[in-house]
Amino acid sequence: MNTIITTSEYWNCECIKQYIHHKNDTQCKKCEMSRYESPDSHVNEVIGELGVIPDPRQTSAFFPVQE
Repeated sequence: MNTIITTSEYWNCECIKQYIHHKNDTQCKKCEMSRYESPDSHVNEVIGELGVIPDPRQTSAFFPVQE
């Protein structure tokens, strides 16, 4: 089972590219999604796309349900 680790430092909009935004960005300029209605980013995506390691104190772990 894979663990999904998210960070509240970044959030995802609905764009296909450049969908990861810092928490200080409150709205995506392309799709107009708000950070308040969007999910936190996965840590592995933040590292892979932005090359940034999020603060571990701002992370949460989730264990997906096996189907």
